[in-house]
Amino acid sequence: MAPRLARALFALTGPLLGLVGPVAAEQGLVDWLVQEKDPSPRVAVARIAGSPGSVSAVWRPVGATAWAGDSGRWNASGAELVSQGAGDGLFEAALRAESWRNALWLQVTLTATRAVRAPTEVVLACRFDVSAWRRQFIPRLPYLQFAPDAPAALRFAASAHDATTPADAPWTAFYPFGVLENDDAFVLWGSPDVGRFAVITPNAIERSSPCFTLRPKRLSPGQSLTFDIVLKRFDKPACRYRDVLRWYLQSAESSDPLVRNLFPWDGRRRARPFPVGNLGSGLGRISDPGVPPDRLVDVFRQRRVGGLWFQGWGPWDETYPTEGEWYTEYWARLSAAQIRDEIDWERRNGIAPYLYCRQFLTEQGVYDDRPPLREWLGRDENGNRQAWGDWPVPEPIAKEIGFSVLQQSCADFGNPDYLAWYEGRVKACLEAYRPAGIAWDMGWGAGNTWGYSAANPRTPNGDGMLRAQADLWEWLHAEHPEMRAISNEAFGTPSQLFADGILIEGGFASGKTDLDYEAAKALGTTVISYEYPEQYATRLRGLPTRDARYVQMRYRAIGVNTKSDRYVVYPSQEVVGREGPAIACSNLQADGEWHVATFDLRGLPSIEEVRGMAFGMDSAAEEARLWVDTIRFSATADGPALPPERGRFPSEITAADAAAFDPRPGWVQNAPEEYGVRRDGDAIEFTVRGEGKGMSWSFFPARAELAQEYLHVLSLGACLGAGLRQEWGAMNAFSAEAMALAPLVGSHDVEVFPASGPVTAAAWGRAGRLLLAVHNPSDEQQAVTVEVSRRAVRQAAADNVRGGLSRVMAAGAEQSRPGPGPHTTADGSLRFRVRLGPGEALLWGNWQWE
Repeated sequence: MAPRLARALFALTGPLLGLVGPVAAEQGLVDWLVQEKDPSPRVAVARIAGSPGSVSAVWRPVGATAWAGDSGRWNASGAELVSQGAGDGLFEAALRAESWRNALWLQVTLTATRAVRAPTEVVLACRFDVSAWRRQFIPRLPYLQFAPDAPAALRFAASAHDATTPADAPWTAFYPFGVLENDDAFVLWGSPDVGRFAVITPNAIERSSPCFTLRPKRLSPGQSLTFDIVLKRFDKPACRYRDVLRWYLQSAESSDPLVRNLFPWDGRRRARPFPVGNLGSGLGRISDPGVPPDRLVDVFRQRRVGGLWFQGWGPWDETYPTEGEWYTEYWARLSAAQIRDEIDWERRNGIAPYLYCRQFLTEQGVYDDRPPLREWLGRDENGNRQAWGDWPVPEPIAKEIGFSVLQQSCADFGNPDYLAWYEGRVKACLEAYRPAGIAWDMGWGAGNTWGYSAANPRTPNGDGMLRAQADLWEWLHAEHPEMRAISNEAFGTPSQLFADGILIEGGFASGKTDLDYEAAKALGTTVISYEYPEQYATRLRGLPTRDARYVQMRYRAIGVNTKSDRYVVYPSQEVVGREGPAIACSNLQADGEWHVATFDLRGLPSIEEVRGMAFGMDSAAEEARLWVDTIRFSATADGPALPPERGRFPSEITAADAAAFDPRPGWVQNAPEEYGVRRDGDAIEFTVRGEGKGMSWSFFPARAELAQEYLHVLSLGACLGAGLRQEWGAMNAFSAEAMALAPLVGSHDVEVFPASGPVTAAAWGRAGRLLLAVHNPSDEQQAVTVEVSRRAVRQAAADNVRGGLSRVMAAGAEQSRPGPGPHTTADGSLRFRVRLGPGEALLWGNWQWE
């Protein structure tokens, strides 16, 4: 029997936390659920009745410090427990329990006995034994993980009848549930309705989980407040968290009519494979106007890029035009003809562009008499703007368009007229531009940040976004089956059900953990880790100039313009204004002999520490060449480099760092068509061809850190996105091939033994091809056995495992040595025995994938 999904109000107040004193450890419902083989509703009700305080409600006026009343002792009444309440007698309570989809379902109903015109705070808490659990976590962006006894408050959706503020519940959740975990089991606890507002508040009353809070703005006599809680045990090692999430999506229902037919998930995986190729970002030639098209194609091929997240094309007013010209949100001037031509050029050159679409309207771009209508702007439950951000408009353009600040707001996706208009505009763009598909930068998770539809208060705004994605997914399958959909930050959310692939944006540098990648495996779509390299660089500690007072460069030059003031070495603190040229072309001698140029960093007083560096040169001949033996930061003008420290900007740059210099033709006005940087023996050689031409390069010091993250996310089942480097040939090739396969995400498809170690592994397979990635993220050597199950091998139809390619990658993603092949066990599984040093990875496939 399904729960009566009565609409309830959930909320939290900050003063609640920690006001109830410590209690002795006692076995709560979640503790009992792990130990009880048959957690029947009858036994659960008996335990609650016999254990005062195990499930209880307390209430008080919002702002009060003392509790005014509580549910008191439960008494049996037929199949229910009832209570007249204690204290001020504001509520009478009833509790019932049922079995529901192999879980225990509790429903607690509080009925008001009189009217209350001011907000009331109500907490439903279930005591538990904190010492029995290792951690607790709640699905959000990224997953929130905390100690079992730590308080947390996360809002799911929104309600106009509730007094919660963002200060009360500072985070938003993907779902209205939490998970307790120990070495033996997971226990999911939460609401079974994904269409109803909730605030999840574990430990709002000390040592309570499950725990929810609600704050109705007013009460009338006979008004009921209903808490629905499901509890489900998942035993280890049979289950992983992906199994927990799969069960929830195959069980949860929605009381929102807009998406009711989308829940529960039927368990089918509809994602389709992509072409071979990693996912890059940008607008191709439009993003890189200074790069010759042939060179741009070469860069794509070197990095094995097969698709582009086509972001930045749309107009500032978010109208998705198919004709005319417009300013983008970055204030570039583009036209429909340009977009159509660029997409056509990319597709002719083997690049699949995915057209960027998202959830905004602009306050300055709406009208009262024509679409987009002013009434389509998102407003929250209190009538406030559902704001994304306010952005300054460059002065010349501001005069032209009539405003100086652009205000982006979430659109009201619960409004049926807006929803129809939005879906129509996206369809029109797909028909007109013929991209490879859609790149969604919106969805379920984003909607919970602005969880309210003013036009349809029964609809969380994320539901409206999900409806658009589901509708367009169905339309694509029917009208354009060759197109694909990718959704950003949709790991383990319903938006993943309507996408062929998802991004995990920013990766570990933006706070993601292994748990976020584990959630992505629940639904079986292609996962792409979309990294921002600069985030890894900013994690490095700076090199203090009080210690590294001098920068020395040993070099020889031919054809360099020694009359130019263009910088050669340009240190930066990565803060605007805290940067400047240390060594310029005019400081060099271009006689082909070795020299040393030195600069005292006291000449750049605004730089207190070096966190970044640019490099450049100007040509005085048809070809200028500059060889750099070393760039050294030292305490004295001719002394050695400061001792290197892990996690700090390097004090010495040598030939081994040649690949860390990235060309930046957009930084100069006189960029050449031909330029280069390479290792030449014991030096780095920079080349500029064309008299009067100049070039700049950025130095990326965090290659090793980024390489480790990439090797690790491969072993977690994610392919690679933005931030790829061309020198990582084998890793790029492996990821590109994995994009065209299906991730093997059964809970026991890939196992690592010993299971308690740090090594992680993942596999992909389809149509006879099978790939495996294994990574050792620790600082110690690890000897492991990795097994790909018979089920996974059969799923991939990978009968032939002979003659493949096996590579052990060094910690910096360079190819290290040949790796082992598999041994086929008696039951048809594949077993790999491998010894990996710190940071090393094994990449294997059953064909010559490189």
